[in-house]
Order: sequence, then structure tokens, then C-alpha cells
Amino acid sequence: MTARIHPKTAAAIAASVLVAGSAIATHAARMHGWVRQAHADRSTLMAQVLPGDRATVLSRAPAFTWPAVSGAERYTIALTFPDGHTEARSTRGNWFAWDRPVPTGRYRWQVLVAGRARVSGDPHWFVVDEAVRS
Repeated sequence: MTARIHPKTAAAIAASVLVAGSAIATHAARMHGWVRQAHADRSTLMAQVLPGDRATVLSRAPAFTWPAVSGAERYTIALTFPDGHTEARSTRGNWFAWDRPVPTGRYRWQVLVAGRARVSGDPHWFVVDEAVRS
């Protein structure tokens, strides 16, 4: 006889593992000096870059997060679609949920920051896969 785990229990266990892994990774990054202290504040250390590189997105409309930048007045998310065209959306916060479903394929995204100085973040890419969209 095999034990069955309730889906909510499995989800809670998975969430706990993700939180613990994030805490360990953050600690390791600090210990190795991978976090730039000059720009790191509490909100910066808590926000991850999502979707991460080579991620497969499970949602029809991707959601984006990135570290907050001190002094930022507005962020612009530039999303390049599989056919090569780019669309942009702006927000005041360091997150944004795309406002419509996107087709399958590989996407590139980048955040531009307007504030005391105009800067851009590193480009990232992810995949929307039809198999996971059902």
C-alpha cells in the first residue's frame, strides 16, 4: 500500500522547500559577495528576477518581478515576442503581470528604469510552451 499525499499538503511542502532554498541561496550570495551592497536595500534582496532565464512559464500571461532600484520613478518592461516584435508596458512597482495572453515560443525581456538616472537591467529569456498551457 502506498501513502497518498493530499494536493494541498504537497503544495505546502513544495512552497516550504522553495522558501528554504531561497533563504540558503541569499545567504550564500551574501557570504560570497555576489550581492552589491551599494544598491542592496531590503526590497532589493527580497525580489527575485522572474521569470528567470530558460524558465518555462506556466501561465498564459507571464508575470514579471525584479529587484527594486533606489530612486526609480518608473519601470518599463520591454518584451520581445518570438516573431521579433517588441511591446513595452510601464509600472511604478517592481512587478508587472502582462495584460494579455501571449502565444507559445521563446521571449526576451528587459527592464528599463527611469529616475535619477536612466538605466536598464540585464536581458532575460523564457519559454511559453503549449504543452503546459492546457
